[in-house]
Amino acid sequence: MILVVEDNKALRIMLKKTLERAGYSVRTATDGKDGLSKLKNEIPDLIISDVVMPEMDGLAFLKEVRKQHPLIPFTLLTIKSELKDYSKGYELGATDYITKPFEMNTLIKKVKKRLNSFQSIKEVIDKDRDTINLEEVSLVDFLHTLKINKMNCTVTIFSSKGNGTFIIEKGEIKISEFSNLKGKDAISKVTTLKEGNASIIQHED
Repeated sequence: MILVVEDNKALRIMLKKTLERAGYSVRTATDGKDGLSKLKNEIPDLIISDVVMPEMDGLAFLKEVRKQHPLIPFTLLTIKSELKDYSKGYELGATDYITKPFEMNTLIKKVKKRLNSFQSIKEVIDKDRDTINLEEVSLVDFLHTLKINKMNCTVTIFSSKGNGTFIIEKGEIKISEFSNLKGKDAISKVTTLKEGNASIIQHED
């Protein structure tokens, strides 16, 4: 189920119909306060929320969601002049954004990729798989999930841009090396990768 939080009635209806035609179950809310009320009854697989809304805006809503649901993929809808809000949203735990105006086909593609990405990440966390394809899974999402779950693991990355190794302790990156880069430079580089694979070996505490 996808929860759409949007105060503009026409856009809210359009988003709901578009997502339903694509095969998704959809619930809607008119603002962040209404969205929190909906979360009491059903936990969505993805949240799409506008930023500027009455009662409770998208950033305040995101902050409240993350207190109880740290892993739900959360996409912000924003106009170009509000990109600073996405930077703040990313700090609060947003996993994606879509800039208005946008094509509905773009929305569907992003929703599909985001859901597939988090399904793959969940399978890694649950130890159902130990590799991820970087064309399908965002390393930003993956590292965020490792941090939330306070995991201990070694992540080895193989790509045409180079190879690297990352040691994670309780969700924090302790050692990061990629090609000839180390530390923050290595982390910045790998988060931009769009192809390659990563293998994960989980460690006990």
